[in-house]
Amino acid sequence: MKSRPEVNGESALAAWDGGTLIGVAAVDARDGLIVGMRAVVNPEKLEFVRRQLGAEGTEAA
Repeated sequence: MKSRPEVNGESALAAWDGGTLIGVAAVDARDGLIVGMRAVVNPEKLEFVRRQLGAEGTEAA
């Protein structure tokens, strides 16, 4: 499975348990430094992300 998909137009890290998406994380960087991090683990919001990833999330990396 791809572990670095694009979500909302930004690179993200997707965590999968088998075929189930269990989390997505993205970092905000400025001037080479991490200034923030966002993570989504809410199953309802992850369903939207899973649909957004479509077949991409099921391909071998």
